[in-house]
Amino acid sequence: MNITKLKVISASLIIGIIIIFSISYFTLPILNISTTPTGSNIYINGQFSSKSPYSLRLKKDIYQIKITNEDYIDYAETIDLNSNYNLNIVLKPKENVDIKNTQMPHSLTLSTSAIQGNYLLSIDRNTSNLIKVDDEGTTIIHSEPVNTFDHVNQIVALNEKNKLNSIIFINLETKVKKRIFPSETIIMSALSMSPTSNDVFVLGNINTINRTSGLFKVKSDGSETTKISDTNATSIKALNDQYIVEFAYADQNNTSIVSLIDTFSKKVIFSKTGNSFLVSPDNTVLAVFSSEKITLFSYLTRSLVEHKLNNSVVTAWLDSKTILLLANGRSGTEFSLLNTETNIETEYKKVTNLNGVYVKTINGITKSNIYLTSVDGILYSIPRPVIEASH
Repeated sequence: MNITKLKVISASLIIGIIIIFSISYFTLPILNISTTPTGSNIYINGQFSSKSPYSLRLKKDIYQIKITNEDYIDYAETIDLNSNYNLNIVLKPKENVDIKNTQMPHSLTLSTSAIQGNYLLSIDRNTSNLIKVDDEGTTIIHSEPVNTFDHVNQIVALNEKNKLNSIIFINLETKVKKRIFPSETIIMSALSMSPTSNDVFVLGNINTINRTSGLFKVKSDGSETTKISDTNATSIKALNDQYIVEFAYADQNNTSIVSLIDTFSKKVIFSKTGNSFLVSPDNTVLAVFSSEKITLFSYLTRSLVEHKLNNSVVTAWLDSKTILLLANGRSGTEFSLLNTETNIETEYKKVTNLNGVYVKTINGITKSNIYLTSVDGILYSIPRPVIEASH
C-alpha cells in the first residue's frame, strides 16, 4: 500500500470521526441560564463554570445549579437535564433585618436554653434560676438554683442544685409543681424528657463506693426507676421512649463522640466524632457538627448525609428539614439555610447592622424570633426567616 492510499484512508477516518462526534454532540441537550443581574457566577455540581448568561450542551444527567452574586442572595436548584432547558433567574438583593437587644437585666447571661411556644426558656448563669425570656423581658419560672432542665410542650422537668436526687415537674400553663424522688441513690447530672411519654432519662451516679456513672429511665409518676447502662456521657437528649443521644468526651485523644443508643436493645445505632449535636424538632434526625462538616443521620431510614462547611458557623434547627447556619464576617453576619432533604445550602440574609457583634450562640428559634447571644453576653433577637415553598 503506497503512501498516497494511506493518506486517503487516514483522512477518511478523521472525517468519519468528526462526523460521528458532531452528530453525537449536536444531539446533546442545551442548558441556557440567564440571570438578573447579568454577570452572576454560575456553579454546576459545585464547580465554577462561567458568568451569566450561560449556554452549553451537556450530557443528559442530573445537575446541581448554584448562582451567586456578591450583593444578592444565592440561588440553588437541582435539574434533570433530558432536553433543552431554560433557566431564567432573578436574584433577590441582600437586605438587613430588624434587630434589637432583648430587654433584660444587664447582669443576665444564659446557659442551657430551650424553646416553648414563642418564648425562650433558659437558666440564668448568675442566679441559676429558670427564666422565661421574650420581647417583654424576663420572668422567673423557678426561683431555686437549677442544675439542669428539659421540657416537652407545657411540662418542664428540672432538678435543683441542692436536691440532685429529685425531679420537679412544672406545668407552665397552670404553674402547678410536683416533686418526685426517683431513687435516693442517684445523684443526677443531666436529664432529658421523652416527647412520647414524659418519662425522664437521667444521667447520674450510683451513690456507692465506686460511684458508677449510669443512664437511668424514670417514670413520670416516680413509680419506677430502671438502670439502662453504664456510660461516660456528659449530656443526653431523648428522641422518644426507645432512642436517646449521648454526648461523651474521649479524653485519650481529646475528642468528643455523639452516639445514638437503642435503649431497648442497648445497642449503639450510630456514632460519630463531633464538637456538638442537635436533634430536629420532629425528633427524627440527628445532626452532628464538626469544624468541617455536618453529618445528618435519620434513625427512621438509617440514612446518612454529610454537608461540607466552608466557614466556621453557629447553627440551629429552623424546622424539621431546615438548619439555620450563621457565619460571623467582617462586613456583617451572614445567614444561610441548609435543606436537609436535598443537602443544598442557600444564602438567606446578610445582616450588616450586626457589624462588630460576634455571635457565639443561637439560643433558640421561636415562632417569630431568633435569639442570639454575643461573646459579650448580650442577647439579641431578629425576625424568624420565612421559608418559601421552593426550598
